[in-house]
Amino acid sequence: MKVLMGLPMRMVGWDTSPMDYFLPEKSGPSHGEMLVQRVGEEDIQYFYVNTEGYTYARYAFRFEPRSV
Repeated sequence: MKVLMGLPMRMVGWDTSPMDYFLPEKSGPSHGEMLVQRVGEEDIQYFYVNTEGYTYARYAFRFEPRSV
């Protein structure tokens, strides 16, 4: 959990889908592993995302942050 919470974080709107192109197109530190906070109509949702260099969530899973 400490490793997950230490990753760079990006906030996206509630209507964002994992297949949307919601990440910057240029390569660099913004690509790779990150946390995505989905905010809006309901509670905040947290996702681990690995883009593998793409501008969408190539691999992802939802998790609930908690202290360790």
